[in-house]
Amino acid sequence: ISLFFVVGTAGLIGLCIYSVGGEEEGSRKRVLYPALGVSAYFCFFPVFILSVSGMETALSSFLVALCAYQVLRFSHHSVKFNLAVVFALTLLALGLARPDLNIFSISMLLVAIIGCDRPEDRRRLTLSGAFYVLAGATYFLWRWWYFSNLLPLPFYIKSTAPGFYGVPDVLKFLGEPLVALAFIFGIAAGGRLRGLWFAAIAYILFFTKPQHLMSEGYRFLMPSLPILIVVGMLGARSLFQRWSFKITTPLMFVATLAASVASIDFNQMSFLGFYAKALKSTYGAIGEDLKNEGKKGVVAVSSVGVISYVSDWSVVDMFGLCHAEIARHPENRLDVIFDAIPKYIILVSADREKYTPRISQHRSDFNQDIYNMAVFKNYQTIKVYEFFSGFYLFLLKRPN
Repeated sequence: ISLFFVVGTAGLIGLCIYSVGGEEEGSRKRVLYPALGVSAYFCFFPVFILSVSGMETALSSFLVALCAYQVLRFSHHSVKFNLAVVFALTLLALGLARPDLNIFSISMLLVAIIGCDRPEDRRRLTLSGAFYVLAGATYFLWRWWYFSNLLPLPFYIKSTAPGFYGVPDVLKFLGEPLVALAFIFGIAAGGRLRGLWFAAIAYILFFTKPQHLMSEGYRFLMPSLPILIVVGMLGARSLFQRWSFKITTPLMFVATLAASVASIDFNQMSFLGFYAKALKSTYGAIGEDLKNEGKKGVVAVSSVGVISYVSDWSVVDMFGLCHAEIARHPENRLDVIFDAIPKYIILVSADREKYTPRISQHRSDFNQDIYNMAVFKNYQTIKVYEFFSGFYLFLLKRPN
């Protein structure tokens, strides 16, 4: 599914670039920049990570590219009723996919409305925006009531401390040659493209606040990449439009390919391979063992993904991201966990021999309280799995 969204995003990047101007150019020259945009996206190493990981970021990037394509089409096509409905649904899907994507939804809605010349088009787009705002606000108000937190996702929890912890990761992202070139060439773009460029900048600036933990492959920032590539390629086209096709073709091809290939991080590639094996030999192995027990039960764990998927057991998310009661009332965490009577509890330790809570992105200091309660209820540590040195999974089993 993630690969499908990656391919779809690349296709939309090409369509966005192709749909803006260029009619006066020859067919070969008009196709050059869309082809370069698609190639740049495919060759950017973090996109490879998206294609084989959870679909959240791949879906987000696809929706951003889809919304941008609609905004650009509105500049030279009338806004028919059915197109306005699709646009409204796309804006809503963006905001629901990830709360931070509302920055793009609001920005692109404004770009679309401001760029309209016909009053009828402006009216229909305004109605699209009204639907998006009302439907989205209804959902967010319900979620605020349900979770007692408007933004319960983990990277918002990580942003509660003072300071701008995301600045180093944002600067690293902007320092990628492809991103830097797209950013610079985007300055030359005008009209609605300039609005999209500012939307991408606003989105990136937002992520200077939260910590970028569990963000391999620029997970939080990647939805801005399709916009940057589209605007950057069109900005480059406007700058080089008077140049000879024989000069711009090899120049842009070499520059784009080199900038994309420069993103390859062999250390990260090695780490991801190691991480995948460690995940399979720990969480994956536990999940397989639970599945092979035959009778399904309840397991409590803070990182629920692999365990839940592989074992098909009922999972108590001790962190609270997937458990409404813990998310709403974390002070009741211990009661919720042990009232579920889990057969197994999985805790992360920094030491193999003695349980020592590991404080990291998904494992907070409440783990010591969970461990103490488990010991009090006569749970026994039956096995210790090594994820890597200094990161061990303690598997505790309830007494019969």
